Amino acid sequence: MRTGSSEIELIQPLDGRSPYTEFLDLHGEGVHHLAYVVGSIGQCLESLRVTGEAGRVTFEATIAGQTRFVYLAVWPMGLSSS
Repeated sequence: MRTGSSEIELIQPLDGRSPYTEFLDLHGEGVHHLAYVVGSIGQCLESLRVTGEAGRVTFEATIAGQTRFVYLAVWPMGLSSS
């Protein structure tokens, strides 16, 4: 669903294991991720690392051999992933 320059994606896992079913098992329903379009994922990850803001890459894929994306686990304010 497009809302101006933003996009809202509703995801309902149907079967099998995925990052989405793992999130549901750990946290229940809620916001799974926020997405940002960047010119270079590699440069963005390096910038985050240099500034001490790097998260842990939990999932990485390429769609149609062209569009690369990664999921980063970043747990603010002392929250843990478990």
